[in-house]
Amino acid sequence: MDRLLSCECGREHVVSRSQAGQELKCDCGKIVAVPTLRGLAELPLAPANTSDAPLTATSGASRSTSSGAWQGWRGPAMAIATAGFLIAFTACGWYSWQRFNINTSYTVENEIVAGNELLDSYDANSLSSIWHEFGSLGLGEKYPPSFFLWQLYADDRQQRAMFSGGIAAAFGVLALAIAFSVKRK
Repeated sequence: MDRLLSCECGREHVVSRSQAGQELKCDCGKIVAVPTLRGLAELPLAPANTSDAPLTATSGASRSTSSGAWQGWRGPAMAIATAGFLIAFTACGWYSWQRFNINTSYTVENEIVAGNELLDSYDANSLSSIWHEFGSLGLGEKYPPSFFLWQLYADDRQQRAMFSGGIAAAFGVLALAIAFSVKRK
């Protein structure tokens, strides 16, 4: 439970158990020593509707003097910025992982070489009969080769990774700006 600690200037400040044994600086400029846990028990209880004390620690960890700064627009804005950053960063990682797991080393030149090797493996009579089959059946619909479709897919994943990375960077900058605005308050 929070307790009230009085300064020599007459101001009362709310302190918690986590501040026990620390020195705090009052707005009047004086250093106020927070009692140990045993001494805190002797201080009067702080009313439930008080906000955090306007004290800053001069040593050790203390309560933030700006917890009220997270009320209003900053708290929800920081939550949205952090959530947006995490979602976009995760999407960037996912798309990057997909992109780097696609083998794009197979090219049109490789396809031409493979086709020529296949044609070289047939004799003249076999090639003639295959050609007549295609002539009677027709070539049918033309589809791009699978390596070309994989290249398009890899390019799409790379663009999505870059786009989501840009969004993650924007949300990260926004979160940092909100955090620094709290510290400057």
